[in-house]
Amino acid sequence: MSVSAARSHYEILRVPQNASRQQIQTAFRGLAKRYHPDKNPQRISWAEAKMRELLQAYEVLSDERRRMIYDRRLGAHRPQMSFVERMRTKKDDLRAQSKLVLHYLLEGELDQA
Repeated sequence: MSVSAARSHYEILRVPQNASRQQIQTAFRGLAKRYHPDKNPQRISWAEAKMRELLQAYEVLSDERRRMIYDRRLGAHRPQMSFVERMRTKKDDLRAQSKLVLHYLLEGELDQA
């Protein structure tokens, strides 16, 4: 299973990452009806590929353990802001700016502090 694929399982099923099990099931059923090969007889191979994609996404997201593992892997591939970048975006937050100053002092970057 490649998590770095172009679309995530959430995108395939068109649900948010915090979707409930019921939302995932409802989305899967609706999309399965739409893309089922019986509904698309003129595009059988395309419909079969869509169904395989939907089934794989549903199998992962409907199983709590597999979904947790998938979410961890998905999160690992997302670019994360560094601590310094996050604190710099909070210019009006005195607490965040204090943390940033403390960070610079602890790192020995006195000119930045």
